Amino acid sequence: MPRTPFLGYIDNDYRRLNIYFTSVSKSPKDVNLYLVSGISLVGKNKCESRGSIRIEQVKEYETLHYGVDDTYKDAGIKAQGVLIGRYRFEEVQDQKHSGVFEGIMTSFWAVDRNGIIHPDRIELFSDNYRNNQYVGTWTEYGKSSGIVANWGEARIPFSSKLDIGAGEFGPDPKYLEKGWGELYLP
Repeated sequence: MPRTPFLGYIDNDYRRLNIYFTSVSKSPKDVNLYLVSGISLVGKNKCESRGSIRIEQVKEYETLHYGVDDTYKDAGIKAQGVLIGRYRFEEVQDQKHSGVFEGIMTSFWAVDRNGIIHPDRIELFSDNYRNNQYVGTWTEYGKSSGIVANWGEARIPFSSKLDIGAGEFGPDPKYLEKGWGELYLP
């Protein structure tokens, strides 16, 4: 489960996409599969979905990072890395404007001194912090091609035209009517 709300956009006009996970559980039959239920919201269109994330790779960093000025050097971090997976979330078909989200995702992790895995939040206050990044498409049921749909925590992948924030996510004012007004700080 994400620790902070996702930021996301859909289509090349950067309409705001809100994704909420309502449950995430490990499959009882497959250690690399997580079952996900959630809600997507674009404008006033709300859809429930169910799907999965399949872990494809888990990579451990050779060199640990400890944050700005090595703030967490003595925190007992044993390991850090990235998890790479594929996701597919199917919205309930009888809902208005429903379809399928699918693509790849990454999640950064860290192991504490007690051997417990946590989301890597060491760089949380740095300008480049991001986690749980989803890059993919959304394809409406009955259509043959999809549109871009990306989301993540703190930043959105491939959103350089939308995100003009320096220290944190900040939407370009020209996209405010696409659902970004509440996040705009002049």
